[in-house]
Amino acid sequence: SWNGTSGPDSFNIDHQKGFGKKQADRILDFRGDDGDVLQLSSELFDGRQDLEITRVSNRRDMKAMSRTDVDLVIWDHEHKPMSLLMVNSNGEKKGFGDGSGLAAKLVNPTGLDAESFVIV
Repeated sequence: SWNGTSGPDSFNIDHQKGFGKKQADRILDFRGDDGDVLQLSSELFDGRQDLEITRVSNRRDMKAMSRTDVDLVIWDHEHKPMSLLMVNSNGEKKGFGDGSGLAAKLVNPTGLDAESFVIV
C-alpha cells in the first residue's frame, strides 16, 4: 500500500512484478487535483506513449472493454469507494493479455483522469 504526501506524488506501477489481485499496487491517497500521477512503462504498450483510456462503472462494461484495443481501463467500482486500473496489452483478443490485468487499486481517489497517467 502507498500513501501520498500533502504535495504532488508520483506512483510508479511496476509491471515487472506482475498484475492481478495479489500483485496489484494499493494506493490510498491519490489526489489528481494536487498533481498526483501514475507512472506506467511504455514497454507495456509496445513503446507507444499515446494511449487510449476509457472509464467504466460496472463489471459488464469492464469485461466488454477487455475485448477491445483500449490500453487502460479505469473501473470506478459501483459499491465501494475505489477505482481499479486495468492494463490491456493484447489488443482486441479476449481478456487483458498475459502480464496484464489489474495493475492498481486506488482507494477513494479524486481527480483521476487521462491526465493522471505518465508513460515512461
